[in-house]
Amino acid sequence: MNQFLIALAAQVLVLMVAFVLVWKSRTRSRSESEPGSQAHRAAFEQSPNSMLIVDADTLKVIDANAASHRNLGYSLEQIRALSLEQLFTDEGCDQETLGRGLRDPSSRLPLEIQQRAKDGSLRSVEVSVQRLELGPRRLLSLTAHDVSVRRKVQAQLLEKQ
Repeated sequence: MNQFLIALAAQVLVLMVAFVLVWKSRTRSRSESEPGSQAHRAAFEQSPNSMLIVDADTLKVIDANAASHRNLGYSLEQIRALSLEQLFTDEGCDQETLGRGLRDPSSRLPLEIQQRAKDGSLRSVEVSVQRLELGPRRLLSLTAHDVSVRRKVQAQLLEKQ
């Protein structure tokens, strides 16, 4: 009887280990294929350009990468409390027009606008906007590439001419 119980316990143990291994395998493969996987997150965080994930309806920032923190001087919590209209400005249009342009990026890409840092300073950036649809949620992915140095060099070249 004892041998029977030991054999039964061993079989139950083997089945439990097999179940755990199958469950871990399925969980791992699912998480690796989801957009929020570690590779995607690393690419987002390690980009040298400011990257923002924004709600397309409210234009409120949902997420920002490390370059955004460095370039703007805000913490993630501070950036999340701001809207795009507070982070970007365009001398050629009012904030409402800018908001429409960011929601509908097909009109002119990339947008060349000013990015406002925490200290109030402005930098020229080219912003590429990509629409993201995650189920019913509409998001925008914004990548801001600093073109301030290029603008200064262009202005100096124009002065010399």
